[in-house]
Amino acid sequence: MLKPIITVLSISKSGKKIVLQDNTGAYEVTTNPGGYGTPNPDTPPVAVGFRFYKLNETTPYLNFISEDIGFIADLVGAGVELNAETLGLGVFPTGVTHIEYYVFQDSDSVVSVVNGSKTITVTSGTVPTAYDDALVGALLLNDSDEIQSNTLKISNKLAGSFEIDSTWDETATGWGIMLATQGTVKVLFTELPTKCISEKIGELASTDHCNDDVVQKLTTLSLWVLSAKVKFGKKDYTGANKLAVAAYDECNNCESINCKTCS
Repeated sequence: MLKPIITVLSISKSGKKIVLQDNTGAYEVTTNPGGYGTPNPDTPPVAVGFRFYKLNETTPYLNFISEDIGFIADLVGAGVELNAETLGLGVFPTGVTHIEYYVFQDSDSVVSVVNGSKTITVTSGTVPTAYDDALVGALLLNDSDEIQSNTLKISNKLAGSFEIDSTWDETATGWGIMLATQGTVKVLFTELPTKCISEKIGELASTDHCNDDVVQKLTTLSLWVLSAKVKFGKKDYTGANKLAVAAYDECNNCESINCKTCS
């Protein structure tokens, strides 16, 4: 079964752009049994999906899919840039983000959906209990094979149906589905607190005198950002998230923004 691998190549200083790359690679029975190619799906995949979560939250702040050939080719090639502004975020939130990456494959299951329900009923084709355990994501397709949903997370597989993690807002029958395996990666965004601290240091440099407490505060915030990066590198994601978010919040509330402690 395909086991997607997604990696972070770079983050822009503005915190608005991130470059991701699919590093799944080619199938090899011994060294890479989860790679692309027989007996697994071929590359490039027909569609991919992303769900972005703030650390320890269960509702994604970003959920989108792409079946664009160029986007997917870049993703499995040198990497593809995601722009927060284009995606409607403005900027990626400070702290640790957990990214779920879904690679979709065709399915012969035919389904029906009911408005307000989390249950997808399989009316013909492969039944959910026969799905491989690694298939944890789904896309709904109308009878013209047009994608009708973002990535749906499968939470339970029953004999004739499966459940998703959110309610559906339409009633339809005779629809198709794609199913997906998943890869994950975590990323630490510290660009906004770094920008805030740098701007305030610049403000202090233009004053004749500044309270030493302000200098000390900005030094402390700089160390929090550095420590967040160290903790993230050691996989202390909770500690990294706490420090990065605190540095951003404290910097934005710092009184030196109006030079109240400087003259």
